[in-house]
Amino acid sequence: MPKDIQTKYEEQLPKPERLSFDRVFGYCAGTASIAGLVVAPFIVQDQSWLSYLYMVFLSILVLLLIMHAILVEKRKLHHYAQTVFYTHFAQHLVRDFLAGLATAQSIKIEQTTEKILDSIANCFSITSGKKCRASIVELNNKFELSVVARDSMSAKKANHRHLQHLLEENTDFRNLWYSINGCSRYYLNNNIRRSWIGHKYQNSCFKENGDPEVINILGFTFIKEWPLSYNSALVLPIRYISDFLPPKTTISIPSNWDYYGFLCIDSISKYSFDSRYAPELGGVFADMLYEYFRQSDFILDRITTP
Repeated sequence: MPKDIQTKYEEQLPKPERLSFDRVFGYCAGTASIAGLVVAPFIVQDQSWLSYLYMVFLSILVLLLIMHAILVEKRKLHHYAQTVFYTHFAQHLVRDFLAGLATAQSIKIEQTTEKILDSIANCFSITSGKKCRASIVELNNKFELSVVARDSMSAKKANHRHLQHLLEENTDFRNLWYSINGCSRYYLNNNIRRSWIGHKYQNSCFKENGDPEVINILGFTFIKEWPLSYNSALVLPIRYISDFLPPKTTISIPSNWDYYGFLCIDSISKYSFDSRYAPELGGVFADMLYEYFRQSDFILDRITTP
């Protein structure tokens, strides 16, 4: 895709709506309903029990409608209708890169990968209503983890200290590798702090400054300084497995596994990802990245092989 056309396409992608007609109308209708309930006792002259019963019924109805509106807005499932724009754009990027690579055009995979991750981060930011990041973590033959690509915004703020991150020291990647606690397809944690306090989460980033300091006040547990830049995380494997038989106790790469790494999507906010739909949306992007890397390797091998 030519750069000028790509820029125009990006400009057409939907942005998070701060204020919309539906939202304003909902707020006005809710305010009017509550105001009506407040002034109703002063307007209604009939003091019979039927009038009071009607007011109680109306109050319950309004409260139920308010609760429904809050739940709908909190889950933000209607935002998933906008994901088609970003999945389509990411598919465009993959298609154009592979087509250009096959015709020996000079295209840098790093730039295309960053744009794909931008699309993923923006997509999840819209569906969750919270700022999300996207990155790709590679697993090498020594079973060390390393971030090889990030979206453009988080790449500018990334900490480039070189620490050793092992698979065994990270709960999310370890659970996916061994298929622990039902994590055969994805790992989702919407409250990492609580999981760490409950001894259900481990991260090799803690090695640098030690474990977070925990404070107990009147039976409540607080973390003084949280060292991670995220509190919610969704991790998906970029792989193809013809026969799913994860290792039991030892680290090994089965011969029927084609593994490129992991797609990681996270957010500083808690409860950012819907447990039903977010993993499936992430799976779409993870499968897309698998084909992106696999076809790139295949084309490069075909071009460079005499």
